[in-house]
Amino acid sequence: MKYIKKYHLDTVLVVVIFFLGFFLRFYQFPSVPKGLYPDESAIGYNAYSILQTGRDEYGTVLPIYFRSFDDYKMPVYIYATSLAIRVFGVNDFAVRFTSALFGVITVIALYFLLLELSKKKWLATVAAFSLTLNPWHFFFSRTGYEVNLATSLIVLGTLFFVMAVGRKNNFFLFFLSIFSLLLSIYTYNVTRLVAPLIFFMLIAFYYKQLAFKSKKQVILLILLFLAGMLPLFATFVSFQSQAGFAAHDDALITGKVVKADILQTRSYFVTLPGIVQKTLFNYYVLLAWKFFGSLLAFFSTAFFFLVGADHPHENIGGFGMFYYFDFPLIVFGAYQGLRKKITYLYPFYWWFVCMLFVGGIIVAIPGDNAFGTRAYAAVIPLVVFSSYGLYRFIQIVVQYKHLWLKRGIFLLSSVFIVYSYLFYFTSYFVRFPVEYAKQWHSEDQQTVEYIRSIEHNYNKIVFDDSAEFLYTSLLFYGEYPPRLHQQQATYRLKGLVNTLVTDGKYEFRKVDFQKEMHVPGTLFVTGGNNLPENVRPIAIFTYPTRPVVLFYDRTIGQFPTTDIAYEIFQSGDK
Repeated sequence: MKYIKKYHLDTVLVVVIFFLGFFLRFYQFPSVPKGLYPDESAIGYNAYSILQTGRDEYGTVLPIYFRSFDDYKMPVYIYATSLAIRVFGVNDFAVRFTSALFGVITVIALYFLLLELSKKKWLATVAAFSLTLNPWHFFFSRTGYEVNLATSLIVLGTLFFVMAVGRKNNFFLFFLSIFSLLLSIYTYNVTRLVAPLIFFMLIAFYYKQLAFKSKKQVILLILLFLAGMLPLFATFVSFQSQAGFAAHDDALITGKVVKADILQTRSYFVTLPGIVQKTLFNYYVLLAWKFFGSLLAFFSTAFFFLVGADHPHENIGGFGMFYYFDFPLIVFGAYQGLRKKITYLYPFYWWFVCMLFVGGIIVAIPGDNAFGTRAYAAVIPLVVFSSYGLYRFIQIVVQYKHLWLKRGIFLLSSVFIVYSYLFYFTSYFVRFPVEYAKQWHSEDQQTVEYIRSIEHNYNKIVFDDSAEFLYTSLLFYGEYPPRLHQQQATYRLKGLVNTLVTDGKYEFRKVDFQKEMHVPGTLFVTGGNNLPENVRPIAIFTYPTRPVVLFYDRTIGQFPTTDIAYEIFQSGDK
C-alpha cells in the first residue's frame, strides 16, 4: 500500500478504468449491433423531424410526448438526439451517441458517488470497474436506450444531492440534483415513478442534516421538484383521451392486461358461495396477489444471472444481465452491509426498495418481455452490492495466514472472473451481431439506400407485409423530408401498433401479386423466399452467414446458413 500511495497507482488505476469504460462503449460503435431496433429508428427520425421542422412525425409542435408506433415516448432523449444529428448527421452514431456518452458518465459518477459516501477510494474503484464491465449496463450503453440516459441522470442527481449535504447544504448543488432528477423523469416512462421515489428517499435519509440549518430549505427543495413536474402532470391529464396514450395504463399492474387476467381467474370461482368469492377472490385480494407475484418475479435468478432478458434488443442471448460470480457477491455484499450497519450503503438499499416497489407495479406484467428496460435502474444498487461483496471478500482472504490457501483462492477466483469477462465480450462482438442480425434489422440501411437510388424509375414502391420492414427505417435512412411526410402520410392501427400505410409513392401492406404484378411502374419489396412463382429479383439482401448445428439420429451436423433479408423485384419481371 505504501508503494501504491507513493506512486499514486490508485489514481492511475481510476483513470485507466474511465478510459476502459470509454473504449468499450465506443469500440466498433455503432456497427455492433449493426442496424437500429424499432424504437431507435423512430427516435432518430423524430429527432431529425424536430431539427428540420420543429415538429414530430405526426406534425405536433415541440411535443412533450412523442407519439410513435401508437406509443408515447418521453422527450429528453429525442431532443438530445436532435443535437447529435446536427453535429454528426443522420446516422446510427447520432442516435446512439447520447446513450454511449452517458454510459461513460455513469461510470465516473458512480465512482465519485461511492467516494463521497464511503471515503473509500478502493471501494469506489471496484464499483466503477464493475459497472464498466457489467453486461446489462454495457449493452444498454451501446444502443439508443432512453432508460440508460434516465438512469445516468438519476445517478448524477443522487451524487449532486450527497455532495450538497456534505458541503453545508450547498444550494447550487441541490439545484443540479433536482434538475438531473427532473430530466430523468422526462426521459423514460418508468423513471416517472423511480426518480420521485429516490428524491424523497434522499430527503428522508438526510432530513436531519437538511433541517439542521433550516426546515424551510427542505420545503423549498420539495416545492422546486414538484414545480418541475407540473408540465408532466398537466400533459398527462390532457393526453388521456389521445389514441395510444392510454396504452401506458396497460404497463401497470392496474392496467387492462392485468384486469383481464384477474377477471378470468375470478370466472372460475363463480359457482362458489358468495361469501367465499367476496372474501378470498375479490378483485383487490387478487390484485394484491398479483403484486406479490410481480415482486417475486423481480428476484428471478434466471433473468439476472442465467438467460437474461427474453428479448434480442435487450440481451445477447444465452447470458444473464450479470455474471455468474455476481450472484454470491451481491448476496454477500448486501448481507455484510446490513450486518455491519454500513451507513454509506443505506441509500442503495433504499434505491433497491424503490425498484422493488416499481417492479411490483409495472415490471412483471404477464406476457411482457420488456423486463430488461423497466428494471434497468436496479443495475446501480446491485453493482454496488456486488462491488462491496468483492471488496469485503478481498479483505477477508488477505487476512488468511496460510499463504498457499490465500494464493489458491485468489488464483481460482481471478481465472473464473477473467474468463467470464472474456466469454461475454467475445460473444458480444463476434457471435451476437451475426446470430441476431435479423432482429436488429442489420440490412435495412443498405436496402433503403438501394431503393432510394432507383425510386425515380417507379410510380409506386410497395413493401409487402412479409418483409416486416420498419417504416421508420425507410424514413430515417432515406432522410425522408419531414415536412412532406407530415403532409401526406397515412397510418393505420395494426394490433397494438400504429404503422404507416402510405407516404407518397411508398406503401406498406399485404400484396396480392396475382393482381398487381402487371401494374406498370411498381417496385415490390418482400421478405426472404416470398417471391411469386417465376419472378426474378433485381436485388437480394442477405444477413451474415451463421453456423447452425443440429443433432439428429445420433449424429451432429453443421449447416452454415445465409438467410435472405429482403428481395426486390419490379412488376412484369419474370
